[in-house]
Amino acid sequence: MSRERLDKKQRRFIFKKLSTMSHAESKGEEVSVPLVKEILEHRFTSGPDMKAVLCMFDTLLESYKCKGLYRLGVSVQKWMGNMDKVNVKSSQGLVYFSDIKGIQIVIKIPKNERQYSDLIREYFIGVTAVNNLRYKVPNFMYTMGAFIYPPEDNSCPAFVACEKIPGITLEKAIRDAKITFEEFLNIYIQILLALEVAQRSCSFCHYDLHINNVILRTLDKPYCYTVVLNDQRYDVTVKKYLPVIIDFGITSVKYDDRTIGSYQYHSYGMEHYPIQGADMYKLLFYSYIYASGNMQRQIGNLFLFYGQYDPYKVLVSSNEDLKSYTKEYLKKIAISHVASYTPFDFVTWLLREQPVTSVQPRERNIYTPISYESSAEIYASIFQENGRLEALRVAENCADTPNSYIMLKYLKRILEKYSSKHMSQKLQEKIRKNKVQLIQTDKTILKMYNTITCPNEFQVRDCVNQIVSTTIPQAENAGEAIERFTNTLEFVSQISPYLQYLYTIREMKLEKIYSQFVDEFTTSRQYNMYTQLISSMERARRWSSTLIKSLPLKRNGNI
Repeated sequence: MSRERLDKKQRRFIFKKLSTMSHAESKGEEVSVPLVKEILEHRFTSGPDMKAVLCMFDTLLESYKCKGLYRLGVSVQKWMGNMDKVNVKSSQGLVYFSDIKGIQIVIKIPKNERQYSDLIREYFIGVTAVNNLRYKVPNFMYTMGAFIYPPEDNSCPAFVACEKIPGITLEKAIRDAKITFEEFLNIYIQILLALEVAQRSCSFCHYDLHINNVILRTLDKPYCYTVVLNDQRYDVTVKKYLPVIIDFGITSVKYDDRTIGSYQYHSYGMEHYPIQGADMYKLLFYSYIYASGNMQRQIGNLFLFYGQYDPYKVLVSSNEDLKSYTKEYLKKIAISHVASYTPFDFVTWLLREQPVTSVQPRERNIYTPISYESSAEIYASIFQENGRLEALRVAENCADTPNSYIMLKYLKRILEKYSSKHMSQKLQEKIRKNKVQLIQTDKTILKMYNTITCPNEFQVRDCVNQIVSTTIPQAENAGEAIERFTNTLEFVSQISPYLQYLYTIREMKLEKIYSQFVDEFTTSRQYNMYTQLISSMERARRWSSTLIKSLPLKRNGNI
């Protein structure tokens, strides 16, 4: 099947999904604009708070919705403020600053029918995949809505509204020497962690991550957040600049086991499927060529991570040659060995080789970082409470069926933080009455980790090395190694529940109760093999998927 036909098939899929999509159920057309402004200015790092803003658009405009997009009526159009054109290049059309009812936004308008389809794909990627990343990391722009004008207005078919990020671009910060190398390093490692989370969450690949597509939000006070990867937690402290990635026009993501992306830029090494090493290389490359003096030399030293595999030999090339390579959009990345490197690989190297001060790796002692709404009661006056009622229903079911003391304590904690008035009394009572029995059940289950069969370490490493050393042009040669590697992934699936228990026990400070499990499991062959292999296995898992998708379309036959 040709790329053109696959692109048309993807467009039909997107519009079909959008036609049934809604983010909130309206209780009326009045929305607290001051609250929305407060969230966008001060609570922008919170996933639940930003979801409330997204729901605001649904609540405000639901009656005007058509085929998944907001159809602007006269009463809605009058809410739009003045539009100021932004002098930036965008493959998906024109970019403006504007506002809706005084709420500052960025809007993108297509120039033609082709850009219209691309813009709707960008909107779909934003609301279905990228927005969800705000629950985990604060480094991706939030998409608010897509709008179409009435049929009689032919001046503008549609536009997409996004979060406006206050700040300067990374390009301006580098060109004008507004940041030190230490600040650049802290910015870059934040982006690497964000990319790693995004790749694991939704197979994200930006493909156009140059330094104008990163905005540095200046903070008025330090902000801290945590990223959990494998058996480590990474505590990030942002003192001044919070980098935010924008513009998802040619981004690739995974949605419902389906790859969504652009088919237009294959000749430039930008595919509809993800290439895990592309974004971090491009961002570092552009940072290097626009820096000068000592800053350029220090950024250049980071290319030592790539060693002999650097496709553009940055450290021995002239600035003129390097700038000429940007005209081909660094297409060699896709067919080089660096394509299989992961952001996590780079993070590990940086923490070992560079004086990074903003990120502290520690033993993982939480299951997952969870953000909560800043004011559930205020939101409840605007939006219906189906989500809360569903959470309570789950809690009640847990109280009615045999369960785990560890998990019930964890659920209790979540509900208490979510909103104390929603805490299930029935759940509390079950924990109190059945504590001894629940703990014993846990201990019996936890002993089962020793029934997990460890794979042959040598064979795993051999498979991994064969896979990650295979470039996209050689993809057909990796079939046997990928098949053997896929069988070893069962080990990761089997040990994952016990890892979740371990992290939750630590988070809930239940080590004393479950000391035998903690001591034996963390010194077991299974756990040690996991910690030694998981990083390379995760790299190979992602790259295997990319190699399979890169096979000729006539053989692959899907998107």
